[in-house]
Amino acid sequence: MWAIRLPSALAALVTAWLLYRFGCYALRSRFVGTFAALILATSPGFNGTHVARFGDYDALLTLGLTAATLSWYHYAQERQAKQLWLGAGWFSLALLTKSAAAVVLLPAVAAGLLALPGGRWVVWQWRTYLSILLSLIPLALFYILREAAVPGYLAAVWFNDWYGRFSQHIVTMNYPWWIYAQRLVFPGLLTWSWLLPVGCWLGFTSGPAPRRQFAQFASLHILVFLVVISLARTRLTWYSAPIYPLAALLCALGLQFLSQQARQHWHWPIPVVMSLLTVTFAVPASLLLQHERTRWQVEKADPMLHYGYQLPPLLATQPKPRTVTIVQEERYNAGLLFYASVLRAGGIQPVIIKRADSSSQ
Repeated sequence: MWAIRLPSALAALVTAWLLYRFGCYALRSRFVGTFAALILATSPGFNGTHVARFGDYDALLTLGLTAATLSWYHYAQERQAKQLWLGAGWFSLALLTKSAAAVVLLPAVAAGLLALPGGRWVVWQWRTYLSILLSLIPLALFYILREAAVPGYLAAVWFNDWYGRFSQHIVTMNYPWWIYAQRLVFPGLLTWSWLLPVGCWLGFTSGPAPRRQFAQFASLHILVFLVVISLARTRLTWYSAPIYPLAALLCALGLQFLSQQARQHWHWPIPVVMSLLTVTFAVPASLLLQHERTRWQVEKADPMLHYGYQLPPLLATQPKPRTVTIVQEERYNAGLLFYASVLRAGGIQPVIIKRADSSSQ
């Protein structure tokens, strides 16, 4: 389990660290960097299913796309070629992580860059497009080698990852087109969501240039990302995970603005402001812990997830059973396949029967 879950946990920590660094150096505010990391850490949209605390690819994908986005933002602002190629490297890793899901980044970043004075310069640079083309090569090589090893792989990946997933429903869940926007507000950002409009609004004010330009960039980036994934016919709630780091930065900018207003214009005492900031963080943190505890109780009876609570204790029993019969309640259950392998490695032979088979015996 460590081998499966540790990469996601590390990716989540690195993503939070990137937000802290970006807030400190690009936005020139340790306050923004600190609260952006805290907002991300206490948002169910990032900590929820398939992302930071799960053994899936989405935390790694979010890290790659966030690092690429921030690198390309730096490139537009500073025009340092190393930032362009660093972003391309992260984008290439994101492509290798989850293929087509990473491509959604390109129109989102392009829209955000058009809001920046340096972004329009980036769009006309030939090396911008060269870096993107080169970042596609590792994925293309993987596809070629995989097809050579197992013919038919390209046809399968074209349907499952690319055209088929965009053009039709290929999963059992059928969410409406507005599901991502709704979940961004709740439960995605939880009680932080009211700060998101404040952060977006800062892009249209006369405040400091770094804050205003990033607010414009991040707002357009999030909007276009949401539109693209909403247009796809296959919609799963965790597809919006890559927008949460930028949303956390916008919320942190909004919180900084309100804190400054409270001190400078409303003349609130520092202890009052600090107390309100503490409560602002404590409430979503407490709600997230309660949310996770509730989900933990529900998972114990979930047909897809309860095996993870029932099967591992068998390895600790004395004496261990030689065989164990498991009733599979779903047609496909990756979790069950994993725990069956764990049992085999521990010297227990699982016998898996389908629910239909068990009812006929």
